[in-house]
Amino acid sequence: MKRYFNTLLDMFNRVISFTADPQNIAITNSIPALQQGATVTLVNKVNAINALIFPQSQNITGAAIQKRVFKKSATNLTMIVISGTKAFCKATGDENLFKSIDFSATEVYDFKDNEFASKVNGFMTLLTPFQSQLLNYGVQVSNFNDVATAVNLYITWLTTPRSKIEYKETVNKSLKILFKDTNNFVRDILDPIVVTLNISQQQYYFGYRAARKHVPHGLRHNRINATVVNELNQPYVGIQVTVDAYTDPDTGKTYDAVTGNTDINGFATVEKFWPGNRTVTISGPGITTTTFGPYNFKEGNGITETYVCQPDFNNIPASKSEEEKETTQE
Repeated sequence: MKRYFNTLLDMFNRVISFTADPQNIAITNSIPALQQGATVTLVNKVNAINALIFPQSQNITGAAIQKRVFKKSATNLTMIVISGTKAFCKATGDENLFKSIDFSATEVYDFKDNEFASKVNGFMTLLTPFQSQLLNYGVQVSNFNDVATAVNLYITWLTTPRSKIEYKETVNKSLKILFKDTNNFVRDILDPIVVTLNISQQQYYFGYRAARKHVPHGLRHNRINATVVNELNQPYVGIQVTVDAYTDPDTGKTYDAVTGNTDINGFATVEKFWPGNRTVTISGPGITTTTFGPYNFKEGNGITETYVCQPDFNNIPASKSEEEKETTQE
């Protein structure tokens, strides 16, 4: 799992480097949601991850150090919300709201230990009514949940000394949450923005796709690494890859379907499902739903497949002559 996390972190850093590269920054900044998402939100999420990874790599223990680690992580996650809110305030002219959250990361981190949690939670309470408006400024509802989780972990370490083993277990659990949230952010927020540039800014589009490529290593559970493309080998983005429900012929027990969504490269990993001879269904907007397999999934192993899918021609509007013909028949 450590190797898998490392490959994800490398991909996050490549995306940050690419979008902030001097040759690309003008295009990045031309789309406010992309600029905020790639250069602020993603950076802060990666900083929060690094704040937890670094002490582990140094085998640092001790309640005081652990407390500072979680305080730093909570601060970085808080700044995602604050940075997006500042952009929102500047766009809307809301000076009062801006003043109430006009703090730097250093100022937030320097809040006294007995005040930190209450002040950060106060920010979140103040900004919760603005959640729907903040979506356009790179702030997701999940960011509020991340802050709440980080603050709770900070409170735990503030009040209770922990052993080294308990510390690592807690950190690993937090890292899994942060990695999943960050990966979902890149796939669900940044990828769809960059897809819109595939015609007007092709060099940027293909450069981003190269930086964004992620081949998972280090996974040991049942999984399928799927790539979904059309007949021209162009990726389908945001398509569902589903390992279908399965009934074990020996026990009669039925296991639920498990689904993943493709990224900007048409890639998705679906994992943690019961092994057996299971089919895979590809579905989503703009393509014809198709079922493949079955595949013999074995315990602890994975398979890699590329699926060529047809567009959904039912969504193509009728030509004018056909429309006229239909009207005449009526």
